[in-house]
Amino acid sequence: VSLVDIGTSTAFYTFISQNSRGKRFYLYYGFWVVIRFSLLLLFVFLVPDNLREKIWLGHSKELILLAFVRVFSMNQIWLIVGQAGESIRDTVGVQIRNLIFAVGFLICILLLTRMDLLSLRALFVTNAVLYLVLAFLYGVRLYRSSILISQKNENLRDILRGFRTYCAPLIVFTWVGFLYTF
Repeated sequence: VSLVDIGTSTAFYTFISQNSRGKRFYLYYGFWVVIRFSLLLLFVFLVPDNLREKIWLGHSKELILLAFVRVFSMNQIWLIVGQAGESIRDTVGVQIRNLIFAVGFLICILLLTRMDLLSLRALFVTNAVLYLVLAFLYGVRLYRSSILISQKNENLRDILRGFRTYCAPLIVFTWVGFLYTF
């Protein structure tokens, strides 16, 4: 995930913290998030089976995809919405949602255990669904508050220029960090 992020999530948080942004800014960034997710899925599908066996130690492609969806929903979608909340100084609201997630996930684990359905697959699905639902609900709340979004009519070229300037030094750092970790 960090390999395809190349520092854009940090830039996003910085930019929305500096001042409120127009709807286009969020729309363009959302499109970039979809591209990043698609690149990750494409990577999983294009990795040859013998290499997949070595990297993911024989786990099925379905489980790998579920893991990617779970990680992406937590480390990207939930992070984006949390950053948006933090940018308008709603730290308490963000932390309450983190607590709601933790309690909800615990309840789901207890229910899955009680129904004898607890498995890695069930945990990945439950985790991803909870993150996505809570991120959506909090995102709707932020959108309706109208604090986050301004009436600015930003164009794509200016937005891209801002991200390029901010992220250029982070790209090499991110890739080297990924190679080191991998």
